[in-house]
Amino acid sequence: MSGKLIFAPIAKLPDNWWLGTPKDNPSEVWTVWDTNTYYLWGANAGNYKQKPIGDILGGGGMAGARIGPSRGRSHPNYIGVNTMEIDHMGDNDAVFKDLAQKLQDGKDVVIPIFDDDHATPTTYKYSLGTGLGSDVDKWGDVQKYVFDLIVKLGKNAGSVNIPSGVYWPDCRKTKPHPRQPITSLADIQKIVDNVLTEATINS
Repeated sequence: MSGKLIFAPIAKLPDNWWLGTPKDNPSEVWTVWDTNTYYLWGANAGNYKQKPIGDILGGGGMAGARIGPSRGRSHPNYIGVNTMEIDHMGDNDAVFKDLAQKLQDGKDVVIPIFDDDHATPTTYKYSLGTGLGSDVDKWGDVQKYVFDLIVKLGKNAGSVNIPSGVYWPDCRKTKPHPRQPITSLADIQKIVDNVLTEATINS
């Protein structure tokens, strides 16, 4: 049975997990993450490629030591997706091809979301390219490329799990960014087809 595509916050690993044992697979990781799950993060052309386990990713946000789920270190279950440079979007094709195979093999894949305003009821911001990557050139085109890959990936999944309250912020527009709800892959497709066709700031 195919694995699940899950929109969820990514739990932060223990500090210094990379110093644990065994060195090639520190057991501390599996007190927080699941061995059969792969967690995506927003990367750039310089750090999206997989490095040896425990190596410094180099970057901030989801790659950073302070707020990054992996404490700024590389792990084979932490998969970088380029959300920064439109000229390097093709880097993501092989990444998502591999993720599709993982789903077919029964593994799960997590799309990161973030509880950014701690509202009641809880709301979650879609987190690939909406933090440090939110002011890059041609941001809308970058988002469209990654969204297209996510929609295609979801078709390989046994199920797509999206909690209530997930939204995508349109960072092309001035703050407060307009919010588009994401309850299904169809909503993502609507953002691609309808919203990302608009000529707006930083497009």
